[in-house]
Amino acid sequence: MNLSDYIDELIGELKGMCRGRDVVFRLNLAEIETGINTVVSIGLIVNELLTNAIKHGTGDSGEIKVELDSFKDSGVLIVADDGSGLPEDLDLSDPPIFGLRLVNFMLSRIRGSISA
Repeated sequence: MNLSDYIDELIGELKGMCRGRDVVFRLNLAEIETGINTVVSIGLIVNELLTNAIKHGTGDSGEIKVELDSFKDSGVLIVADDGSGLPEDLDLSDPPIFGLRLVNFMLSRIRGSISA
């Protein structure tokens, strides 16, 4: 499956959460073909991170960046917003927030990691 097409379609669906707000999406998605299990895991990760960025990172206006690139047999996904950021004391390896625990679980399925 084409991961970049899937992410692009997912972002299109999530843009509806921004109605009435001035939120700009900046996308840079490399074409990556991968298996369905990886696509589903990364789709859930992107959904959670984008939902959080839309709800907490942009306010009435802002910018959300999504980048996808590949290197040899691995890839890099960046989801960022121009909001105030995560709390400094948040432990991403053991977060108290259910959504980030879901992200960590999905990352473990694809041998991924997270950083802020």
